[in-house]
Amino acid sequence: MKKVTLIFICLVLILCMTACSVRPQEESKEDLNARALGQSFEVVNVWRDFCNACPDRESFSQGEKDAADYIKGMFGSCGLEQYYADGFIQSVDYGEEATTQNVVGIIRGENTDKNVVIGAHYDNLGEINSEGANDNASGVAVLLSLAKYFSYKTLPFNLVFVAFGGEEAGYAGSGHFVNNFDTDSILLFINIDSVANGKYRLYVFGGII
Repeated sequence: MKKVTLIFICLVLILCMTACSVRPQEESKEDLNARALGQSFEVVNVWRDFCNACPDRESFSQGEKDAADYIKGMFGSCGLEQYYADGFIQSVDYGEEATTQNVVGIIRGENTDKNVVIGAHYDNLGEINSEGANDNASGVAVLLSLAKYFSYKTLPFNLVFVAFGGEEAGYAGSGHFVNNFDTDSILLFINIDSVANGKYRLYVFGGII
């Protein structure tokens, strides 16, 4: 139940952030909590499926690439548009031989070039970290569930969903993404990492990217 509780908290925060935009009618606190709690149990199912399908996701490995393909398929089934002209995948070269990839999808808002970016890294430490169930399959599960939830919503900003590769090897994917994205267009960036356990802490940073 502890695992579900923290995921529930994450969903409440994000649902509150967009409630005015996606639901014109008033929604009581009790209704919002009930809706988020129900969705939190759906997240657990997505979490389990991802762990079972992609247990070995060590940075730069074939397992990591297979996980990226899994997420790409999930983004497509959720109804996200591919962010790049040639697909969902952003290739990342890291050093002379190491390569990884980000998976990027978008839900376009109405007549806007402003973005809210939601991200989570999907690689793990390989056998050292077993399935990486907390770090960071839990974050991927929330990311995929939010992509599904918002896929048919009309928002006043774009929602960009990013699954980062190579995080455990020095933030390879996230660094490449930021260096190749119009950061002036970002209204808010939400990073979801290791939300299955811990001390229920939420870290908020403000400033110039």
